[in-house]
Amino acid sequence: MARKVRREAIGVRLVRLHGWGTATRGLSFLCMWTMWVAAHDGEAPSAEVLASGSDRSRATMFRSQQAFRKCFPNEVNPDRIARVLLKRRGIDFSTAATVFVLSADVFEPAAA
Repeated sequence: MARKVRREAIGVRLVRLHGWGTATRGLSFLCMWTMWVAAHDGEAPSAEVLASGSDRSRATMFRSQQAFRKCFPNEVNPDRIARVLLKRRGIDFSTAATVFVLSADVFEPAAA
């Protein structure tokens, strides 16, 4: 008998594996990184560049990057994950609505 595969939102899965704090920091880094790349024609930022363009301190951004790496240990940066999530929605990296696409995949509302 085939084992039933449970589908769940990426955010829920990461919370189950790594806890609320690590999951939200890691996903926040993924979203901020993706928005930066979309706004800067594919230029990949460093954590320091992201911190300089946001309201977060450099140390906070590095902690977020560290949480991303814990959540996604086989990824060098968020590029591949972001492109997969965007492609699922039929959107390329240059679209301004990147954050809405990612948040829809990350925080799917529960059925009532």
